[in-house]
Amino acid sequence: DTAQANEIRGEIRSAIRVFDALLDISAAEAAQGQRPGLVPVNLSELAEQVFDLYAPLAEDHGLECHLQITPDLWVLGERSLLAQLLTNLLENAIKYCHRGDAITLSLAEQNGRHLLQLSDTGPGIPEELRAQMFERFSRAERDRQTAGHGLGLALVQAIAARHGAKLLLPPTSKGFAIVISCPKLDPTA
Repeated sequence: DTAQANEIRGEIRSAIRVFDALLDISAAEAAQGQRPGLVPVNLSELAEQVFDLYAPLAEDHGLECHLQITPDLWVLGERSLLAQLLTNLLENAIKYCHRGDAITLSLAEQNGRHLLQLSDTGPGIPEELRAQMFERFSRAERDRQTAGHGLGLALVQAIAARHGAKLLLPPTSKGFAIVISCPKLDPTA
């Protein structure tokens, strides 16, 4: 029957997405700290482009979108992986925030590093899950009805490590915030 065949195809596609995400995580972890394949990337421009792709979707969900990007900040990186990192963070924010919440993406230079921050005013991450939130397949009990496999933040962490970046979780009074502290690149050097 067609409905059953479509359901099976959907489950197969979902399994393939999980395997693809696990392969991406493994590849990024395997290359951690290695320089080959990294090129100068204008992180300001990339962050703006990815944000511009997701802002209409966020606004369709009734979310306010804010972008605060210092122009012309460069990193040594893999453009596609950095785009994946931004995509995962924005998709998570859109998925878990509710109508009326706000999402802010910012990029600034501070103490010789580039700080990429995504914050939202959504439900945040439950305190009991914060310690393992970067582990693969880690999900809050309240989110079990929401589509996903708990691989997004594990991939974010692996991509950050690949780029020599540090992840910081600043305290928030409401919602969730994550900072990716990237080594700065002087494009004129």
